[in-house]
Amino acid sequence: MSLQIHLPDFDHLFVAPNHNAFDRRYNSQSGLAQLLTRCRTDGRLLDDCRAAFVFPKALQHDHRAAHLNEAISRYCDDVIRTTQAQLRANVRSNRINFVIGLALLGISLAMGYYLGQQTAWNPSLSTLLSNSVGILGSVALWIPTEQMLFGHDGQRKHIRLHQAAKSMRFEFLYQDETETGTADR
Repeated sequence: MSLQIHLPDFDHLFVAPNHNAFDRRYNSQSGLAQLLTRCRTDGRLLDDCRAAFVFPKALQHDHRAAHLNEAISRYCDDVIRTTQAQLRANVRSNRINFVIGLALLGISLAMGYYLGQQTAWNPSLSTLLSNSVGILGSVALWIPTEQMLFGHDGQRKHIRLHQAAKSMRFEFLYQDETETGTADR
């Protein structure tokens, strides 16, 4: 897969351009976000994905390709570092929530057992209350369990995508804004 992503400025590799829906090449994402959106499958970059960023010809002498690739690498490092820190904080929080959920489950099961042993009440009422309290305890554990099992997939995919993008080398092309054919190198 070969992509050409047209950008009005080097900064738009990393930040979304100003909103201008009248521009025929308008996209609300940064250049790298466009690449990661269009070149991925199941949280991984396609192996055969090749990307060229196309800039206006007036910018041709402002940066060399090596500098742009280094900037992309630094940007990906920063995103990876930030996402890993968020992931560690979320894992810590989820562990605490899981322990709290286990405690609530234990308390609810003990309460359910106590309510089920009440002989002064109607047996149906005792069973109903016992089961209801047990179910409430189980529900308290559902979300922490789900978060521990599946809640971090998005962040892990985000890290993998930026690691793959960091290792890619991009082509940087320049063309006049009026050209619609192939870009000059």
